[in-house]
Amino acid sequence: MIIAYSELGRANPARAYEVFRGLYAELSRREDMGLNFRFFPRLLCGMVFSCSSGRIPQPECEVSRWKWLLERMLREGRGKEKDVKNALACLAGIPLEATQQAL
Repeated sequence: MIIAYSELGRANPARAYEVFRGLYAELSRREDMGLNFRFFPRLLCGMVFSCSSGRIPQPECEVSRWKWLLERMLREGRGKEKDVKNALACLAGIPLEATQQAL
């Protein structure tokens, strides 16, 4: 995560997202979806910030899942409240992947 946040500091959100995404994928496989991992709130917030600042498209279902997780973290007092609220606000800045429709 240190590398990912360093990349955000260097204005390289795409690289930061790659690092965050790898960690997130591993933690999401856990029975608790990673929520009990001590640094999960920071990880999720960093991933949202990366996608928003880098305009990295995400599937609508993923953005919805992130919103659900962030709202749960806010309700349960996980992570820094300010960071979680900022991440929730940043969700609107994430472009949604275009869905291909059959002709």
